[in-house]
Amino acid sequence: CSSLYLNIDAHLCWTYSRILPSVFDRAPAALLKRIGVAHPPPPAAVMRHLKSASRVWGAAFPSGDIAGAPQASVLLPCLQGVVLGCCSVIGAAVAGARLHPSTVRSMLSHSAWVVTDAGRIVNANAVCVDLEAHLGDLALAPPAYIPGDLHAVLHAAGSSSMSGLEVPKCCVK
Repeated sequence: CSSLYLNIDAHLCWTYSRILPSVFDRAPAALLKRIGVAHPPPPAAVMRHLKSASRVWGAAFPSGDIAGAPQASVLLPCLQGVVLGCCSVIGAAVAGARLHPSTVRSMLSHSAWVVTDAGRIVNANAVCVDLEAHLGDLALAPPAYIPGDLHAVLHAAGSSSMSGLEVPKCCVK
């Protein structure tokens, strides 16, 4: 593709570069590179953006529930798109060893940024990456819009996983 479609997460680009009007939404990649817009954006900028978005979402939805909001059917895919875009950049950086999982945990573990399929905004520690269905409020399956190869981002941000656990042992005394 000869151009970058920045509307996927325009806010990140506007925040990162602070100079782009909407006319640059379909600008050629060479032009964006020349004016200093990195593609993909640096993982640290993406994590700051996701943390900032979680604060905005928390203020807009204090209960953490988007489903009851006006026009939730339009809003939910937008918020999920922000999460997916950020997870893609963070996941590529973690997979390429350009970002350590502990950095992801320190930046994102205390922020509610995971948007569930049901329209709730939760912390990553409420998600268990091994589940296929929800077991309860503290053991949620990963949202369907986040593909399996990006579950490492959820895990790095504090999601639990049963893959490292041993089978429990019973002792009768």
